[in-house]
Amino acid sequence: MELGSSKKLAIQRLTALWALTESGLGGLLHAFNSPFTGLFVGSIAIILIALIYTLSGKQWSVVLKALTIVLIIKMAVAPHSNITSYFAVSFQAVAGIIILRIIPSIAVGSIVFAVVALVESAIQKILVLYILYGKTIWEAIDEFGVWVNRKFENSFLLITSKNVILVYIGLYIMMGLLVGLFIAAANKSIKKEWNNPKYMIQLDKGLSVGEHDMQRKKSNYTHLIFIMITLLILTLFASLTQGIGQGFYLLGRTMLLLGIWYLFLAPWIMKQLRKLLKKRQSKLGVELDQTFILLPYLKTIITRAWSESRDLGTFKKWYYFLIYTILYSLRFKLKQ
Repeated sequence: MELGSSKKLAIQRLTALWALTESGLGGLLHAFNSPFTGLFVGSIAIILIALIYTLSGKQWSVVLKALTIVLIIKMAVAPHSNITSYFAVSFQAVAGIIILRIIPSIAVGSIVFAVVALVESAIQKILVLYILYGKTIWEAIDEFGVWVNRKFENSFLLITSKNVILVYIGLYIMMGLLVGLFIAAANKSIKKEWNNPKYMIQLDKGLSVGEHDMQRKKSNYTHLIFIMITLLILTLFASLTQGIGQGFYLLGRTMLLLGIWYLFLAPWIMKQLRKLLKKRQSKLGVELDQTFILLPYLKTIITRAWSESRDLGTFKKWYYFLIYTILYSLRFKLKQ
């Protein structure tokens, strides 16, 4: 693979694709059309981190620089993103650097990295539920499981909070294994298809990111509505099973935690993060401009890759969608 002089451009394009994924632009979120969108998008970020690290010759500084660019763009185009998403992507990048540096085998290292990063994401979500709702949500799941088991006597269906958590984490572990294997396959495909004319498509110059695309379609209001609906259901359940006092206790406790987080902690942390990224932004001016310019072209590439793979079988569809997106992103040219 003749990466020599093209290596910097390849890393720049992968960084732009990473930023596009994290910012929810280009219709990527809508292309998945799945309740596991977050899992898929997180997996794509892990794939791109591993590819950037590999193409850079395992230089951790290159990955950290790419991470900074991604965070700055994410803050610019998706200002309503939850602060936890910044922690998640930062953890993924740091975990990737450490694990891929320790484990020399790309295949093994990629699998370990993907599993660790995705399991951390799953555990983070479980911890958030526990902090917000306490034991009540797990008690509710256990009570529901008892009711189901009574209705279906002698069934093998055991719905308990422990089993739900195990299945949930197990899903993320399986996805991590698939992502790790895909990273190894993607590295081979890049080497094999680097000079394939199929991916050297010509794109028109002058594309720009429309103003309506610069924000996410959905803000945190959707997230808050989901929390409130869940809270009301749990409050009602607690009132019916443990008394109205327990129901109001749950309501008050959760409202207090949400107030502290959304009114005080999250804004303060975001303010400090903005200050930190602002300092870095002046030093990365050229790279940021170049990355922003790439975004509309990558949107076009994503649409093309999806149209070419959407009619394949379920597994092949996602595999080739990602492979095509990566290869087109690395090899496209602008018309003179």
